[in-house]
Amino acid sequence: MPDPLVEAQQQEVVHPERCIQLSRLFLQRELADKVLPTLTQNPSAYRETSERFRTRQQSVEATLIVGSCLHRVQLEDQEAQMFEQAAQDAKKFRLPTLEAMAYFQLGRHALQQQKYATARESLQQLQTIVTHNQVSNPLLPFYAQLLQAGLSIELRQFDAAKTELASLNSQLKSSELPPGLTIAILTMNGDYDLGMQHQELALANYADALHLASSQDDLLAQIDLAENISRIFEQQGDLKQALHFSELACDQLQRLGNAEWLAQGLIRLAELNRQANDANLALSLLFNALDIYRTTTRPQALSKLNHEIGKTYLKLGNLAAARTYLIAAINGYKLHRDAQGELASQVTLSELYLRKNEPEMAISLLESMPAPQKGSEADLERHYLLAEAYEHKGQYLQALSHLKLFAATPHNSHLSDNPTQNSNDQFRDNYLRVELERNVDSLRNQQQQLAAERTRYLWLTAVTTLLIGVLCYVLLQMNRRQNQSRANMSQLKEQLGQAPFSHLPNQYQLHEALALLEKDPATGFCEQDDTTEYHARHFIHISIPALRRLCERVGTEKAEQLQQALTDKLIALCATDEQLYQLAESRFLLLQPHTAETTLVASAEAWSARLTPLLMELQLDSRVVMGLVHFPFLTRCPRAVGSQQVVELSLIALAAADQIAEKCQQTSWVELSAIDCQQAAFFNGVFRTQALRAIDKGLVKVNALHGKHLIDWQQIV
Repeated sequence: MPDPLVEAQQQEVVHPERCIQLSRLFLQRELADKVLPTLTQNPSAYRETSERFRTRQQSVEATLIVGSCLHRVQLEDQEAQMFEQAAQDAKKFRLPTLEAMAYFQLGRHALQQQKYATARESLQQLQTIVTHNQVSNPLLPFYAQLLQAGLSIELRQFDAAKTELASLNSQLKSSELPPGLTIAILTMNGDYDLGMQHQELALANYADALHLASSQDDLLAQIDLAENISRIFEQQGDLKQALHFSELACDQLQRLGNAEWLAQGLIRLAELNRQANDANLALSLLFNALDIYRTTTRPQALSKLNHEIGKTYLKLGNLAAARTYLIAAINGYKLHRDAQGELASQVTLSELYLRKNEPEMAISLLESMPAPQKGSEADLERHYLLAEAYEHKGQYLQALSHLKLFAATPHNSHLSDNPTQNSNDQFRDNYLRVELERNVDSLRNQQQQLAAERTRYLWLTAVTTLLIGVLCYVLLQMNRRQNQSRANMSQLKEQLGQAPFSHLPNQYQLHEALALLEKDPATGFCEQDDTTEYHARHFIHISIPALRRLCERVGTEKAEQLQQALTDKLIALCATDEQLYQLAESRFLLLQPHTAETTLVASAEAWSARLTPLLMELQLDSRVVMGLVHFPFLTRCPRAVGSQQVVELSLIALAAADQIAEKCQQTSWVELSAIDCQQAAFFNGVFRTQALRAIDKGLVKVNALHGKHLIDWQQIV
């Protein structure tokens, strides 16, 4: 007859519910206070007593097995109780090895639940046992170090985590550790790199661990590592690789045989396919998961699945089916008291009402729902949808309010301006923005007054029919004024995106273009082809010294005339596929496509040749200063350095060129380009600082019209 504990362990992964049942049935046996007879001593007595009694060691082992199985079925509270019970029993029975294993499991559970005080206490208990007791498992000190490193990473104490990992990594090189422990150490190294935002290094460690897990046929490790790698590629926008590793995880889940885990893997794979605009395949995967969940004993898992099916039907445009599944998801989340899931489903249902052109329903649902956590995805979507719904209803003040709340959240990044920008430029820009905000407030007050007048005259209509003609006239006038107010507000918004005097698009429109590029490269000036690589672009940052402090030198009126004349000529010189932005009084950014016939330097010199006679015609200093950067910057990893970071590189190049121009008193340009073997990981951290380090180390090539020895990089910070 097989050992019931061995049989329970065999069911732990595939059928955790069966494992719990067998282990708890074993724990109902009577606890033996003395040593049971062995099979060699008395076979008949052994069989009789082994079916009736349990030893102290078996009791603790069975309790640990129950805790592990409860983790598999996501019953976290009961899981912690079983590990605590196992630790107490092991201490009472003087079984230090099992007590240490219980505290390791308890600490790992607390870490996953973000209960850091409990995790730290469990770690201290584990370290005390390992230090002061003779334990039979020689791997327990390594487990303690792994738990310490994991806690330090979660608390963002990366120096302490680095110390622990250094000790573990030295053991990998100096001793023969079991494959399972080696995989755990490599995985923890990946977690550390991910916490430090070194995604390329994290991928390398996860890949090494995955290779070892594959060679050992460790299915659980392969599944976890493949999902980790998939999520990193998803964050990088590489959906092709994310799908590949998610499919790998599903393949191993199917081999494992745990139906519910396979369903979760299919949901994850469906989400990625929906992001990749293959909603039909996503829907097929979700219904496969639905067939699995209908056979399980945990119906609460159906809520998330119904939500995903509803989102997929919404993407396909089947609004009726989407509404059915979203309502089912909301009801399921309410039943199981999952507030976050309920909020997410309500937000998606509001989006559906907007698609149906029912903004009143969307507003009613969004305004009545509890406020999500500030800065969360649900909070962002709520403000965005409310702004859209109020705009559909013509309630522009409310729409503007929610749009500002959406824009003010930390998800929006802003272009950093040149730190050496002229103080007069800053003063002028700030002054204009204050004036525009003041005008917006004035328009808001006008709209409130108009609303009050409308209410008063509508009441007078009910009093007497003799004033209908007068009231109609008043209402028409009010409507005209309201339309004028809307037109004025629209004009003010447009002015915010234009540079003073020249009316060229400014840094705000550039920011929107770059943000659109990062969101969907196919719709911006940097498209994606079938290989998901960027088409090349030239970033030419132009500074015209003659325009600096122009207002102070010649007066506002004369400065406006000169800038307008120069701008008109610049616009006329721009090709249809070129984009010109004015970022400051004397600074412009030109974006143009790269062709095989024209290099970046050639384009810059061509533009310099065009600008020089224009400036001379206007009787201005003919010097032109340019900073040149090619996009993408890293050809091997085109996504590693984004378009906003390329703008920052062009500013560095412009500053260097400006130094040369001041010393030589003539036109100058500086080009920055990466060496072919440059790694993306070098730019992790504060980008400007890392870029200057790369220039200093020779990892970024510097090309200049005049001697690049004239550049003092220490002055560029």
